This record gives sequence, structure tokens and C-alpha cells, in this order.
Amino acid sequence: MRKNIWTVVAHGIEKITVPADRGLIGYCVSTQKVVVVEEAYLDVRFNQEVDQETGYRTRSILCIPFYNTKGEVLGAFQAINKMTASEKFNEKDCETLSLAASYVGKSLESSVLWGELLETQKEMIETIGEIGESRSQETGNHVKRVAKYSYLLATLAGLPKEDALLLKRASPMHDIGKVATPDSILLKPGKLTDEEYEIMK
Repeated sequence: MRKNIWTVVAHGIEKITVPADRGLIGYCVSTQKVVVVEEAYLDVRFNQEVDQETGYRTRSILCIPFYNTKGEVLGAFQAINKMTASEKFNEKDCETLSLAASYVGKSLESSVLWGELLETQKEMIETIGEIGESRSQETGNHVKRVAKYSYLLATLAGLPKEDALLLKRASPMHDIGKVATPDSILLKPGKLTDEEYEIMK
């Protein structure tokens, strides 16, 4: 699998994706070293393809790697063309961006872990919902249909999109009580007795 580096935020341009072993940013990430360049086109490590695609003219560059809590590099800050009279990055710039990088790495790691946690939670709810449905004669798509209808009805009722999505995610649990209901009651073709109804409740 080929590794890539891509921009998360870039001023005035769309997302850019480059191979992880290309350019000054790739060098910064792979070596985990701060990179300061005064004239990009005089540095053999500089990847000119991005300038050619965007029409931009890169001059000075500052790249600073950032890490997760285990010390593994996650990416790098890249500042281009300092907007001062000298147009050159200095030691103070390195210190400032390094400080920012120390916070960004931890924040980015937390964001990724949070996303993974939400995805795992979603999968667990869907799986538990399917287990509940397996106790009845419903088809396997019943859980998915209920989720879709829940979202549509919530939207039609005027709920905010975030609340409608929350309802959609929770809907697979609507019949989870079937898991603890005895077959003699769950599959009974006739009317439940008072005792059976209490168990069902």
C-alpha cells in the first residue's frame, strides 16, 4: 500500500495529495526533522509539481513534524512564503510552530480515536439490533429499513439533522427486548396470558 500525505487545511487551494516520500514535506515527515528553506527551487528535495498544478510560486518553506502521544509522526505543518520584508522563516518561527505542533498532534490523535470509537459504537448497535431481529421472522433488512424510516420521519417532523441522525443510529435497538423474551412467548400465535404479558413487558 502506497502512503500519501494530504493537506487538511490549505489557504486558497483545494486538497492536495502527494506521495509520502516526495518533496520537502515528505522529507520532514520521513526524517522527523524541521526543514527551513529560503529558496525552494534551489533545493533538490522540493517537489515542483504542486506549483505547476496550482500556478503558485513557492519560495521560502518551513516544515515542522507533529507527533502522537507515542512519539509517532502523524504529519507536519508546512508554512510557505513568509509575508514579511525578508520573506524568510527564522528561529522564532520554528519555536512558535513547534509549540503549535505539540498541541496539534495530540488533538489530531484524539479526533481520530473519537471517530474510531463512534464507528465501533455504531457497528455494535447495528449488530445488537440484528441479534434482536434474528429472534423473529423479520428479514435481515428490517433493521436498516427502520433506521432509514426513523431518519426520514424525524426530518419530516422538523428535527435538526443532528437529532435525526442520532435517532437513526439508535433505531436498531428498537426490538432489543426480543433477546430476553422466551420463544414460547415471542412466537406464540395467540393472545398472551396476563402472566406472559408481564414477562413480555
